[in-house]
Amino acid sequence: MHKTDKTGNKRIWLFVALGVLLLLSVFRALGSVTEALALEQQPRCGMTEHLHTESCYINDVLVCRQKAHTHSDSCYPLLLADNDINQLLTQIASTRDRSLESLLRSGNVRGILVLNKDLRVQTTQEDNAEADYPWIGGVGLLAVNDTPSTASNAINFYIRLDGNITCIGSKTLTTSRNIRQLSKTNVVSAYTAVVEASLTTGNLQSSYYLRYNTTGSTTSFSSTAGASGSNLTFGNGSSARYALLTSRSGNTYTPIDFYTLTLDYSAAVGGSSFYYVESGLGYTLPTLNGYHWEDGDGNTVTTVTITRPTTVYARPDACTVIYYVDGMEYARDENLRPNTAYTLRDVPDGWEGWRGDDGTVRKTGTQMTLTGSMTFHAVKYVTVTFRHLDGSTSTQQVLQGDQLTLPGGYWSDEAGTAYTGGSAVTINGDATFIQTSGPPLTVTYTVNWATPSGLNAPATIPNIVGASSYTVAADGSHMVSRVSGRTVTCAFTNVTNRYGSVYFAGWQTETGEIILPDAQLTWDELKLYDADNDGVTSLTGLWKYHMLQSVNFFVKLNSAHSSGETGSEYYTPVIFTTYVGGIDSEIGSGASSGYVNALNEKYAVEMTADTTYLVNDRLIRAMFGSDTAPWLAELPHDNDIFQQLKAYVQDGGQLSVPNEAGEFVTVDVNDLNEYGYAIRWYAFKACSDGGNVYDWHVDGVLVRKEGRVHTTKTFSGNETLIHQARDGFFIHAVNEAQDTRYIMTITDPTDDERAAILDRLGLSASQITGWLTPIDDGDGNDNTLLWEFRDVEYDEAWVITEYPPQVAESADYAEWVVVDSSASNQSASGIGGTVEIRGVTHATDLEDPEWLRAEFNNIYFRGNSLMLKKEDAATGQALSGARFQLYQGDTLMTFDYDADTGLYVFDSHGNGSIDTLVCDGYTNLSTSGFAYDMGDITVREVTAPEGYGAVGDVTIGYTQDTDGDGVPDSAIGITNSADSGAYARYDSGLLVIRNSSAPTRVTAVKRWNCADSEREDVVMQLLANGSANTAAAILQSSGQSATVTLTAVDGWVYTWYDLPVYANGAPVTWTIRELRVGSENCKSDYSFPNWIVTYRSQTTADGLVLTAENTPKRPMLYLDKWDMTGRQRLAGAIFSLIPVDDDGVPLSGAVSKTAVTGTDGSLRFDNLRHNTRYRLTELGALECENAETKFTHVPDWYAWERACVREELEQGSYLLDAPVSICVMVNFRQICRVGEGRLRHDVNGFRLTGCGGKLDFTQKPETSYSLYADYFWYELGDMICIGDRDVLYYCFPQGKGDVVAKTRLAAEELYKLKRAAKARG
Repeated sequence: MHKTDKTGNKRIWLFVALGVLLLLSVFRALGSVTEALALEQQPRCGMTEHLHTESCYINDVLVCRQKAHTHSDSCYPLLLADNDINQLLTQIASTRDRSLESLLRSGNVRGILVLNKDLRVQTTQEDNAEADYPWIGGVGLLAVNDTPSTASNAINFYIRLDGNITCIGSKTLTTSRNIRQLSKTNVVSAYTAVVEASLTTGNLQSSYYLRYNTTGSTTSFSSTAGASGSNLTFGNGSSARYALLTSRSGNTYTPIDFYTLTLDYSAAVGGSSFYYVESGLGYTLPTLNGYHWEDGDGNTVTTVTITRPTTVYARPDACTVIYYVDGMEYARDENLRPNTAYTLRDVPDGWEGWRGDDGTVRKTGTQMTLTGSMTFHAVKYVTVTFRHLDGSTSTQQVLQGDQLTLPGGYWSDEAGTAYTGGSAVTINGDATFIQTSGPPLTVTYTVNWATPSGLNAPATIPNIVGASSYTVAADGSHMVSRVSGRTVTCAFTNVTNRYGSVYFAGWQTETGEIILPDAQLTWDELKLYDADNDGVTSLTGLWKYHMLQSVNFFVKLNSAHSSGETGSEYYTPVIFTTYVGGIDSEIGSGASSGYVNALNEKYAVEMTADTTYLVNDRLIRAMFGSDTAPWLAELPHDNDIFQQLKAYVQDGGQLSVPNEAGEFVTVDVNDLNEYGYAIRWYAFKACSDGGNVYDWHVDGVLVRKEGRVHTTKTFSGNETLIHQARDGFFIHAVNEAQDTRYIMTITDPTDDERAAILDRLGLSASQITGWLTPIDDGDGNDNTLLWEFRDVEYDEAWVITEYPPQVAESADYAEWVVVDSSASNQSASGIGGTVEIRGVTHATDLEDPEWLRAEFNNIYFRGNSLMLKKEDAATGQALSGARFQLYQGDTLMTFDYDADTGLYVFDSHGNGSIDTLVCDGYTNLSTSGFAYDMGDITVREVTAPEGYGAVGDVTIGYTQDTDGDGVPDSAIGITNSADSGAYARYDSGLLVIRNSSAPTRVTAVKRWNCADSEREDVVMQLLANGSANTAAAILQSSGQSATVTLTAVDGWVYTWYDLPVYANGAPVTWTIRELRVGSENCKSDYSFPNWIVTYRSQTTADGLVLTAENTPKRPMLYLDKWDMTGRQRLAGAIFSLIPVDDDGVPLSGAVSKTAVTGTDGSLRFDNLRHNTRYRLTELGALECENAETKFTHVPDWYAWERACVREELEQGSYLLDAPVSICVMVNFRQICRVGEGRLRHDVNGFRLTGCGGKLDFTQKPETSYSLYADYFWYELGDMICIGDRDVLYYCFPQGKGDVVAKTRLAAEELYKLKRAAKARG
């Protein structure tokens, strides 16, 4: 029996019963902290409970060796009745496992708890329970600052605590052969019962040592405890020992430091607990429900490393309650106390309640107890719609977040996920489930990888991307999965540094058909591939390998092709490997030098006298994504090659490139990037690599990139002054290091002119890198000049400054524009003659890249004149075609033109020959006759440039009052700037009036036909009339960039705002093109190796929407369905597609595909075979049985009928005159048959007569734009309805033929004709 459990629990529960009122208040105060406090304690008597039974006796003689014993109060160290229960519970809560037993073990009870003075402890058994509990007969609990015992054979244990030598308790030594000893177990327990230390019986006498004395001194512990087996020895004699825990270094013993760790519970349950921890140890703090620990600096801690006396503080956790409505944060309550009452906020209108983290829905005002932070989401009833097979629908209201059990049958949601009736589905919003015609189909994938013979196993075995099994609903579809690597690279077993490539050709179906990844297959197609009809379509990976289907890439070390340098010592090691396809039939069953030669004759790309690196590079890059042989499965990204080359150089390799002089220059590793060099793949050839290995090589070179800047100067304004301004003009460009300078002049300067320029700049001739003269820009404008300077590093800063000459009696206005179509987008504009740019680089072998442009424009005009400039508000370019007049007051000003000065001269008498000025960008007016004292001058635009909106008046006059009379008398400027400031500015005689074309917005939309996992960021470029530079120039004024990135975060949409429909005087056609998809760059023709990009344009009320749709490249058919006019796309047209042989007979086992055009009139057939003939058939099309089919589409036929009727109406030959049966409806109550009559319809409208002459009703054509008519109306017959608000006449034609359709068309067309005639008057 185990009486221990009974008596112990009896005592505890008796106390709980007697003290229930007291405990109630305590537990409320402690909250959840007091939960699960363990009040049980173990007996310390050292005895085992035992009652003698019959088995303990033989013939009434007690033979049992175990002493009879039943635990009593004297066996337990602490009596609950003797202690303050509040303080006891507080101390228990401070222990790590929240138990009374842990509190007793700690020894941290002196002065806090009342111990059992009648406790009986058995002391004759040294190695019993006292090894675990700090009890020694007559000594009691071990504790810090315990009074040392002076009894015979007593041993007192000391530590250095907080710098002071402190006694922590005593034990009794035993004697063996006159030597006093104590087991290591008891020594360790004496310390670990009181302190936290790393002390064990295993490291006692190796890391920890006891030094002792018999004098009781706390300053000198001169003897070292010895060891004898499992015991420590302390010499002979019965005097008390005083032992200190130390460490040893050589012959030096140092006390082990301990520090006090105080756990302050004053902010929680009150009081503090103390722990004594060895220096350097980490101590894990107890977990408190609703509270956390903070150090003295307020930092939250869960463990502390003790290196000094330390106090940590229990602080209450703060709870936060957050409310969400429609996924958006609605409200929050912070700094709430845990385990306190909380009332939920009101639910917004239209919502039912709050669903918490626990899934429970609670109503407004619900009270609850918070146990921690919580989140609540507003929920409401949503509609679940069921679309049944018979075409009917039903609905059910479900609370958001609840589960719905689907009805019997088979279902799919709108995303195509299949369900079986009876399934439980969590409903989070309005949902639709479509009943399907049959059970779902399972699609399974098996990768089927096996390393080919002759290759080593790859580092990573390919696997399926996504799940290995999918369920496809009937009437649904499935996108075929990919493998983790379309190509797998493996090292050849019998040759070093050469690799073979294994290619994933697709998934083989049970019928033998090959399906490519990303193909979209319908349930019907998948079912046809289920050869064993078990409801599972198994797809098995098909891998292809031959050594001559592998290609290894290398880079020439000196980046210069030479027919004599073919050995491996001239090339890097292999830096990329992939698969080459399209040559399968040429390989044969083996490989040899003969095969290699034959393949090279047919497929090799090599350098010849007629080719260049760039030409061959484009040929080889075009193999990536090509449909013709040979094709490459992959092409390395240049940045990846640069990383490989950097590693090669850093490992001791060396690369060089030829400069313009043909000298080889070592490549700086820091320049190995997309801004410093381009990779040109110049050779593709089959090779023998020894060891019976034959493969393909692609060799490449580095081509240096350089920056060039195109600087232009445009002389504008007064032609006479322009001639003078060209004389002596120059531009100076200098880099940030000031070690490269260029001077640009209009003509090659003489020595004296060079000296004058250098003197003006304060430079010497040796500081000039080059003197430049204009190059032909091809625009035929002599007043616009173009210079080009080179040796510009990427991102290198340059300052370009123009130096115009001083022109007598003139003023000039300087402005600049930077045009940058690169990703750096430095496009900007400003006023002045200095511009700062940063270099943009392009490969030196490109024919005509769009170089960075710095454009200067100077407007020259007479000092005593007004120069009027009409400019494009977006680009700043001058505009022609504007006509304007000038007024002073209400008087129209007239002018005469002076050809010698290039000025329009004001005639103050009003007799000038010109009253309307035509502006070809600039118009210079003489102000010699102007008198602003006579009033402001108004510039009024009579005609705006074509394509631009007109602007309002601009008035010029005095703007400052110098004499204080309240009338402006100086400082000419714009006086109506409040009205015209948005489109006009005035600066020292120059009046600029900006015209804007109608603004529009252009939205780029990215659409995908692939799995979400394959979608990557797309770099898109906006083009204006096919030019990125033109787009950049137009956008610079608004700060927008022509090159942008579309991402999933932005919904794959980007919008450019306020784009002009006219720019620089011409219409703008806005288009887009993709430059990069993920890490894949477009090719030179802007196509992609792995993507088919389809561009569409749609004009909407909000602007232009440009859509780029990306589909993984594989055999597909796109079809657009148009009406016969070619202007309207047609939706709902059904087509079938089936593979056929040369005779048009469907191939055996072929799958017939069916597709329907969508709302945009387009459809797509996926998963087609290469090089296969197909028959395309439009289903539901019209076909004439006995003659040539004129119309295949009903709308086309209907449009033709309408046109025929209109032609009859216009010619006056249209007429309906038919006997009818007549019914009437009066006051919309009932329909009555009234008799027979005749209905006539012609250009004058309808006339209905009959009923024995009692009826004669007419209806004019203008009465209604259409006609209510129907076929077999309510099974009575074809019907035509006419009438007014009082009576409706239902006429049933009695003759043969379809008169209803023609009459309706005639009524509609006649209405249009009459309305049009009325509009014309």
